[in-house]
Amino acid sequence: MHPHRTDDQDEEQHTAAHRTGYFMKECQTPDVKSNSTDSPQSTKYSTTEENIHTNLTAGCRSGKCNNGWEAHGGQCYFFSNKNLSWTLSEEECVHKKSHLAIINDEKEQKLLMGISAPKMQFPEDKFWIGLNDRQTEGEWLWVDNTPLTNKGFWLENEPDNWKGVNNQYPDGEDCVRMGVKNFIANSAAAGWVDTACERKYKFICETEACL
Repeated sequence: MHPHRTDDQDEEQHTAAHRTGYFMKECQTPDVKSNSTDSPQSTKYSTTEENIHTNLTAGCRSGKCNNGWEAHGGQCYFFSNKNLSWTLSEEECVHKKSHLAIINDEKEQKLLMGISAPKMQFPEDKFWIGLNDRQTEGEWLWVDNTPLTNKGFWLENEPDNWKGVNNQYPDGEDCVRMGVKNFIANSAAAGWVDTACERKYKFICETEACL
């Protein structure tokens, strides 16, 4: 219970006190180029087993991302410089033919933590990722509806579904943000905190890098 927290300042104190999957995408053919300067190659989402097999052999490779995106391990990542709610952040990613980041393993966690850390101007300058329990409390799902299996990246005592000072967040904390400003390179430091989906943070979009 947090009787004295007030919005960002209290959230920062709250998280500081605790410190001591993805969408199946079909790449464009190699001769198709995007005119966008801030979005990756076009992406299609599919959940059928047949399409999953097809997409895994679609020829995506690392290093082919549009301007403003970063290529790592066959994926393109976009780190926003504006703050939006979780829902609007996901809509923005979809508009860019992508989705909020889905973190599949420790390697990807380290990668995104390492990239996001220098982009944070202050401790609460964090990033939304594509994880939430809006459908059923305590059942954490990624934006492609796959369940969370690796639960080792939460900050201590998180998630806690805090409802805010004077019940300012009656629906609790159903969306997840990440980031640690003083992140130690190559560590697997936990960086996930559940928070109210209507709050505004930066966000990370993800899609596959294609030829």
